[in-house]
Parts: sequence; C-alpha cells; structure tokens
Amino acid sequence: MDTDRLCAQVKERVAQELQEAADPMARVEVLIQALYETSRSVLPALGTPRKSTEYQKAQAAVADLVSCIAIPLIRAGVGGGRGIAVLSELAEECRDPFLKKKLKVYAQELLSISQRVSVFSKIPMLPLIIASCVVAAFMVYIVWPGSTPAPKMASSAATAATAVPGVQGAPPASTQAQLSCVAASSLQRHETRVAAAVTAALQGEQVTRVRIVNSQVLVPVTLSHGGASVRLELLLDTGATRTAVHESVAGRLQIDPRQARSAMAELADGRMVGSRIARIDLLTVGPFAHPSLEVELICYGGSDAMHDGLLGMDVLGKHRYQIDMEHELIRWF
Repeated sequence: MDTDRLCAQVKERVAQELQEAADPMARVEVLIQALYETSRSVLPALGTPRKSTEYQKAQAAVADLVSCIAIPLIRAGVGGGRGIAVLSELAEECRDPFLKKKLKVYAQELLSISQRVSVFSKIPMLPLIIASCVVAAFMVYIVWPGSTPAPKMASSAATAATAVPGVQGAPPASTQAQLSCVAASSLQRHETRVAAAVTAALQGEQVTRVRIVNSQVLVPVTLSHGGASVRLELLLDTGATRTAVHESVAGRLQIDPRQARSAMAELADGRMVGSRIARIDLLTVGPFAHPSLEVELICYGGSDAMHDGLLGMDVLGKHRYQIDMEHELIRWF
C-alpha cells in the first residue's frame, strides 16, 4: 500500500474514533494511539528520504497526517506527558529532516501547554484571587488614611483602622490586593507567551522558548557526548566566535581532558584566560542538531551564574532566526 493511501486511512479512522469518543481524555487517547500507528506503519512506509516527486508527495501526506494528530492534541492541553514522549520518540526515529523538525516543534509546544496547566493547577482559586483584588481595592478606599468616605461609614473605617494594632500606612488589605494582582498579572503574561508559541507552531513556524533576564537571551541547549546528555541554558552571544560552556560540564559529559587542546579565551571584561577546546558528539538547539561540534571549556569559579556558557556564531551563524523579546521566543526560519 502506498504512503498516501495509508495516511488517508489513518486520518479517516482517527476522525471516526474522535467522533465516537465520550470525553476529552478518550479523545486524547485516540490521538496518542494514532501517533503510535504513525510510528509503526506510516514512517516505515515512507522509507529513506529521496529527491523524487513521488517521495515529496508522500512526505507531504505524512506531514499533513502528523499535523492532523498533533494539533488537536496541543489544543486539548491534557495528557501532555505521554504525548510529548511519543512525539519525541517519533522525532528521534524519523529519518526525514523536515518531518523530524516538525515533530520536535509539536513536542515542544505540547510541553509548553503542559507547563501552563501545571502553573494553573498550583493556583486553583484564580477567580477568587481576581475577585479579592476588587474587594480589597474597595476596602483600601474605605480605610486608607486621608480618604473621605460617607459619614455613615466613618465608624466602620475607624474600627477597621484599629483592628490591626502596630500597622502604619497602608493596611494589610492593600498589601494582599497588590500581591494578588501581581500573581494574576504574572499568570496572564505566562499565558500570553505560551499562546504565542502555540499560535506560531500551528502556523508552521519553528519556535524555541527562551528566558529574558536583564535583556539577555538565555537559550535552552542540549549537549550529548559519550552516551550522556546535559541540558543547559546558554547566553545568546553574537560576539562569540565559538560556543563555550563552563568547565564543570566536561565532567558531566565524560569528556576526556587529554583529548582537549589548550587555547585562550577572552572574557567580557577583556581579560584573557586559559581554556580548552573539546569535540562533542552532538549539540541540539531548537529544531537543529549539530553533530561533532567543537566547544570551548572555560573556567568559572562563581556559584550564582545566570547561564552555563555562551551560544556562539559557530551555531547561530548557520541559521536564520528572529528574537521575540515580548513573548520570550526565538523564531527559526
């Protein structure tokens, strides 16, 4: 059976099973099982990447199938753990570079959705928090020193003001209101960033969530060597020729110091320090993988570093990208 017909059959079966599913979790299970089916039959049928018109047609059919499964899974926002695992496994076993990137993006955006759900589960009374902002603001108006409430409220205001002895200035209600509003605002900003990432993914863009600290862009990067992998946050630095990581990472990756050559590195303050150049098996950033890459190991003695090193032009120079500071994203092109 050709790949086009196989994809069409899987899509038809998934659509039918989704209609028959009784609840959201049942629909999520249908989608996850469809991912397993894609792994068992569709990807093997696609075969080795080729440049023929026939292969490109089959590739487009598989990409459409993956989108028809992954997008509803992302929209559902539940069952993220299994979905992320299956999408990541599919990406690892997929031999087609285009489909591999697509699967990784979907896995990343499902992870973002899961993190958002986790944040809200820790604050299950968000509506109550917002309501408390309104009530507390009203209380501030009543009891705030210098306010001019109606005469019949004066005695109540005096009682409220003396109810908490030893507190001067703004009463506890105002402090609680400020904290509650800050919490609600923080959650709203987080939701906006995640929504932007999901929207970009649904529109076919490849995005990576980053952290912005003091206008510095901290990018999640995975280094792999000798069977070990570490996930780091590297500072995006277009002034760095080579990607550099703190020397302590070498031990976590089982890099043999005897195989690293000596070098000199220039720090941000202009100082020159000794360093070592080592070759690692793989560096992964966003949807891109860089095998057999040389990284610089620099000595760092501090304990409060915001990042684990620098992401340099040896990686950044190979890709087109745009930094979205507002939503804390990198968009890859």
